[in-house]
Amino acid sequence: MKSKLLLTVFCMLMLIASSTSAQFTQDPDDLGAADTIYAVFPVIPDATTNKMNLQMDPYIFNDANDIITATSGFAWDNPNMQMDSAHFTPEAQSAFNLLQFVYTNNNIDSTNFYNTFVISASRISGNGLVASPTAKHVASYYWTFSGWDTSDQVFIDTLAWSGGTILKFVGTSMEQWAPFWGGDYLIRDTAYSEPSNLILSEDTLFFSGVQDGGNPQSQTFEITSDNDPISFNLVENAAWLQKNPTVGTTPTTVFVSVNTLGLTAGTYFDSISVESVEAENSPQFLYVELEIAPPPPTIGVSPDYFNFTAVAGDPNPASQTFTIDNIGESVLNWSVSNTETWLDLLPTSGTDFGEVSVSIDITGLAYGDYYDIIVVTDPSATNDPVEVPVHLSVVSSLPVIDVDSVNFSLVLMSELPEFSRKFEVRNGGGGTLNFIPMPENLVRIDSLRPRESTAPDSVEVFFTVPFANEGHITTDVVHISSTEAINSPCSTVMKFRYVTEPAVIELSTDTLVLDVYECDQGFELDPMSANFTVTNGGGDDPMNAKLTWESELFTVDYVSEFTTPQEYIVQPFDLGLPLGILYDSITVIAEWATNSPKHLIVKYNVIPGDMTPEIVLLKSGLEVPYRENTGPYEQHEGMFVFNTYGGCMAWELGEDIDWFVPEETSGDVPGDLRILANPVGYTLGEYPSTFDIVAPDASNSPVQVLLRLQVWRYHGDWDWNGMVDGADLSYMIHFIFLLTGPHPMPTQIVGDCTCDGYIDGADVSRLIDHLFISLEPVCGN
Repeated sequence: MKSKLLLTVFCMLMLIASSTSAQFTQDPDDLGAADTIYAVFPVIPDATTNKMNLQMDPYIFNDANDIITATSGFAWDNPNMQMDSAHFTPEAQSAFNLLQFVYTNNNIDSTNFYNTFVISASRISGNGLVASPTAKHVASYYWTFSGWDTSDQVFIDTLAWSGGTILKFVGTSMEQWAPFWGGDYLIRDTAYSEPSNLILSEDTLFFSGVQDGGNPQSQTFEITSDNDPISFNLVENAAWLQKNPTVGTTPTTVFVSVNTLGLTAGTYFDSISVESVEAENSPQFLYVELEIAPPPPTIGVSPDYFNFTAVAGDPNPASQTFTIDNIGESVLNWSVSNTETWLDLLPTSGTDFGEVSVSIDITGLAYGDYYDIIVVTDPSATNDPVEVPVHLSVVSSLPVIDVDSVNFSLVLMSELPEFSRKFEVRNGGGGTLNFIPMPENLVRIDSLRPRESTAPDSVEVFFTVPFANEGHITTDVVHISSTEAINSPCSTVMKFRYVTEPAVIELSTDTLVLDVYECDQGFELDPMSANFTVTNGGGDDPMNAKLTWESELFTVDYVSEFTTPQEYIVQPFDLGLPLGILYDSITVIAEWATNSPKHLIVKYNVIPGDMTPEIVLLKSGLEVPYRENTGPYEQHEGMFVFNTYGGCMAWELGEDIDWFVPEETSGDVPGDLRILANPVGYTLGEYPSTFDIVAPDASNSPVQVLLRLQVWRYHGDWDWNGMVDGADLSYMIHFIFLLTGPHPMPTQIVGDCTCDGYIDGADVSRLIDHLFISLEPVCGN
């Protein structure tokens, strides 16, 4: 029976111990430190010397309030422990001169039967335990153990089993409060030392890789111990998991790596067992998770270039087709886009293999060459995006000379004194084009081959320049004549710069990503800009260059012509587009660079919001002034609804107010609540109401808006009391001439007595006339 009671007491003790601190309440009149009861153990068991005794001395700290009654119950859990005696200290006996109980039921046998004891004390006269800046020793309890070794322990904590054992203090004004309990207490042998435990800095390491790709970067975890250093060893069996070192002494950093060679896509799990014969909690496990993703797709296109020729006035050229295929792994979700309106693509998206029809519409196009780029994209592809250039030549039905100009050509010093350059002569129209090339002068041109030919053909021009200075520029002209061509003669300009090491355009990135949030960019925020830098990757400094672009998606903060290096900021426009990706380009032109022009792809990426929405209103309330009995009224100053962060935030109105008719009751950000007021039957006065802006996804939804309907009656009623009198005239004079006093209430138009839209001296004159002269109503009344 006693063992059952002991078990019950110990379970109750654990419950009380877990809640005692939470129950602590300071007397509201006690402005000092927290009142406390705690214990000191001047004698504890020592198995080495066969000392089998324990002494507990409770102390009470009360620095502001006198205590006339103190109660608390306690329990211990060691069955080999018997209380020998207990007593209050002389100071406590003097303070608590009515009763002092130290045993359960005031009987030591009950104390030892239940393994419980008490502090129960009260006074009949005096101030009790007087407040003091130092703690006071109030009692002592003594136990003897029937058995004890170095591994034994005893646990002592508070326990309440009756009204007289509740942890409580009572003050001289009968105020009651629960003090702070300094326990619980775990007493061990004097020779006891805490065993060491293994401590791992991580419980799980996560690795991710791609099938047939490289190994993920290695990771680390720390092995430490909470007491003395201990030795350990690591055990695991997975072939793909490596660790270093495999044995050691705490503290140690362990490097963990994975080898994905031969692993297929999937999720792999294993654990590393950290074992030590010296650790009480051995083994400890570090779990390892490896996620192998399938190999990404790769975009394949064929052909990789399109050339269309159309004759003006004739039907559109025949459509052509190109194929898109996934030459990688996984699934290729491709889409195609282009910029020019004369080029049409169908279909514009697909999965893995697909055929896209490329068709041309020459309606309205003049003679000449036109260019566009088909962009094939899948953000997950290894080579995203892939560009397919398209060239359209619109020609005449008669021959038209189409000839290259060899502008901006470089001649390396090593080519002197003789070098040659070629240019192409094409028929940009119909029929047959026979032509003869002729130099404008023979200063540097030695000869041309062929002397005559039929287009298309190339003409090679041979130059003799025995000497040229670094950076020297020359210009020569060759005329192309044809008796059939409608534009004969036609000239090509051959402009050269002589250099040792030419310039090369280099860009800091080949694709510039502009992320723009769907719906809105966030409260008072613009789309995020991006930048790139143009540098010269070759010689021939300085390299002069310029930018060109034609886009509705962005603008560039740029200098039209510049010397490298030069950084540019690209600012996207917020166009309210749906989620998706659009492509455009910026062209960098450097007259004497070997790779001019160079194109920078601009990826305009409309993305969803990445933060929990938060409602933002420009104002917390709306005041709606309305003239009595004037019918519906539209207030142009409404309530704007924003999201603090970028992205969409659907909103709606949560209440229905009879006179309040917003143009929109729901929408997405940015929202504009323009108001149509129709307060039929409302008379002079102010009518406050509230409504909610509800956004289900917002962290602060709903947001309440105070709406005040302010009904006024007369022009000239400056103080809004329903009559026009001398007080209103005084207000008006102070406002207009002395620049003091309030504005007309509830709205500025109340002060306009001439209906001209202004408040000025004319209104003063009109109000004087109304009040004192003609008594005629002011305008509008």
